[in-house]
Amino acid sequence: MIKGVNASDGIGIGVARVAVEPDLSFEPRVVKDIEAEQARYKEAIAKFIAMTDKQIESMMPASATRPRWVMDSICLSVIAMNLAMASL
Repeated sequence: MIKGVNASDGIGIGVARVAVEPDLSFEPRVVKDIEAEQARYKEAIAKFIAMTDKQIESMMPASATRPRWVMDSICLSVIAMNLAMASL
């Protein structure tokens, strides 16, 4: 998750610029234990769902004052961020 300086309370919507290129390198591997890999995948999905549900739930009280498209955009951002985090 990329964090910045809090200039004010709330959520900022806009263009984010990354000052440092992320390391996207990886090492391909052959799966030898299919059941263990499936368990690891299911664990990542469960972690993703829990993180997403928690973040969306924390935003709900504020959602009453925001247009629906704003909340949809925020929820999609949360989902994308959590997908990235769950895959680490």
